[in-house]
Amino acid sequence: MENNYFDSKILEEILNIPSPTGYTKDMLNYLQKELNDMNVEYKISNKGALLATIKGKDSNKSITFSAHIDTLGAIVSQVKSNSRLYINQIGGYMMNSVEGENVIIHTRNGKKYEGTLQTIKPSVHIDGNDAKDLKRECKNYEIVIDEQVSKPQDVYNLGIEVGDIVSFDTRTKITKSGFIKSRYLDDKASVSAIL
Repeated sequence: MENNYFDSKILEEILNIPSPTGYTKDMLNYLQKELNDMNVEYKISNKGALLATIKGKDSNKSITFSAHIDTLGAIVSQVKSNSRLYINQIGGYMMNSVEGENVIIHTRNGKKYEGTLQTIKPSVHIDGNDAKDLKRECKNYEIVIDEQVSKPQDVYNLGIEVGDIVSFDTRTKITKSGFIKSRYLDDKASVSAIL
């Protein structure tokens, strides 16, 4: 559903820029470029907030719009002996809502690796009721990295370490009828609308 007030292309771009809390630099860079292209004044606060100003006719009156660019995500908490990764959550979400999700591991040296988040017992036909009854909490999940790794040193050689950020595939889709399906519509839809 296109109208004069909304650009779904911008929203799609914003939704697909990983920005878990503490890892928002790429999203901030995108916004700075957009504001520069629009000749909109802005500054970055000491805490990393982007504050843009559009001057109006009367500087004695003002309106403030606010939206956040950070999203849910995870952080690598351990490299396991089988080369898989334990994680801790960034933000509050139900673990089963990201079960089986494709992920990106963002290393501190700037490399990105793909993987899949799964439970430690992902197969009912192998683990039976243990897989069905497994409590859906962080300690029962692991990331399988999409690289040829079989021991921790293989993982470290890629540059993946404890403390690296993990983002989830947003699965963004705009339907023919104009509906938008994605993770993180809260609050990136607001960011898009403000732009």
